[in-house]
Amino acid sequence: MDTFRTLLIALRRQSVVFKDVMCWHHSPTTQSFLVHVPLLRAKIAALLNGAGECAFIKLDKCLSVSRDPPNALREALYAMGFAMSESPDALVLSLSELFAQETLIPLAAVVIDYPVAYYPAFPAQTSFLEREALDIHTVSVEWIEKASDVTLAFGREHVLLKFSCPQVLASNHAELSPSTVIRKLYAKFATTPERIGGSILVIHRTETLERVAL
Repeated sequence: MDTFRTLLIALRRQSVVFKDVMCWHHSPTTQSFLVHVPLLRAKIAALLNGAGECAFIKLDKCLSVSRDPPNALREALYAMGFAMSESPDALVLSLSELFAQETLIPLAAVVIDYPVAYYPAFPAQTSFLEREALDIHTVSVEWIEKASDVTLAFGREHVLLKFSCPQVLASNHAELSPSTVIRKLYAKFATTPERIGGSILVIHRTETLERVAL
């Protein structure tokens, strides 16, 4: 945690852009998340009030979809929102060491801003989406730079998001169809790269894996 605290102090000295950025850390798994506090608090409020945009997929034998966070995640989100309100100047805050995978897996998806969040059906579950056909979406920012005054140019790419969604769910949940997901991703991210001279690219492909690591 000291590393992130030192980093954030240095960044805040360099620019006011980082004044609302802090770190959430989970010691048992050594997971850390740099977050923009006002954005995360707004996202948490929306999810707790039933207005969130994330689809929560329970990884049971029969996959199910809900717009409401599972109970364990709901409690974690409430605790995080309260902690950020109580400690507005904190550089680093700690997630509860009691959080198990059924909380941490969907929590990571929410913080990273995935439109889909998986959560295990039971605490000891270790096998996920075996041989399940998946829609895989990759969101990238691209830059095209000229090497000289001539037309020769080269590109750079940075991946913002990469996530999957079981294909079988799209038939009963139109919001999870590839066309809908792609449209929403472009709408969400299209204007951001323009500020830094880039453009957004969303790539969709399908794949079936032996299992998925979460």
